[in-house]
Amino acid sequence: MRVACTDPDDGSCLAMPACVPRDDPRAVVPACCYGLPEDLLVSLIRDHSAYGCCAALSPATVDELNNAEAIAGRELPCPVRGR
Repeated sequence: MRVACTDPDDGSCLAMPACVPRDDPRAVVPACCYGLPEDLLVSLIRDHSAYGCCAALSPATVDELNNAEAIAGRELPCPVRGR
């Protein structure tokens, strides 16, 4: 379990499984992302480079996230397959 919390009383603590493969600690196992709220997934992808979570997003959310990043002049975080 990975916990991020600087002030336990403010209600902003985040806890989720530490889902990183042993052979690549920078990677994220996509299966760990399923079931999480989409706004949390977007934050993990955008702010913490958890690109493995892209597979857990709906196609509409992937498009929205990629469009926002393209408009900002940044690289697309979630590659779109088949396009």
